[in-house]
Amino acid sequence: MWKTTVFLVTWVMLAAGPPTEGSKVPGNKGPEGKMTTYQGKLRHPVYAIGGETTGTIIETPAGTYELDLGGKKELQTLARSLNEKPVVVTGVLRVVKGVEIPERRIITVRELRADRKK
Repeated sequence: MWKTTVFLVTWVMLAAGPPTEGSKVPGNKGPEGKMTTYQGKLRHPVYAIGGETTGTIIETPAGTYELDLGGKKELQTLARSLNEKPVVVTGVLRVVKGVEIPERRIITVRELRADRKK
């Protein structure tokens, strides 16, 4: 079971491709190194080969992003309660090189909330 989960998460992250502007809420500056807002479906927890994941992702129309919750218990608790639900995430995007996943897009989360519009 866990091997299937690891494979699926890895496949989703590799299939996401490079960052695009499509995931941003209109009116925000864009993406890498600037505060940006993203809308999508939250998944928490997730697992990847070699532990190469933050453990939380958001799936947007523009692709999949990892979320860095900064070890904050309140954000982790909120992520667990919002698993598989539409969310709005505000944070700063950074792109880092990975081992199994060549390019990881990670959002350092400032705010996480349910998307009431969906």
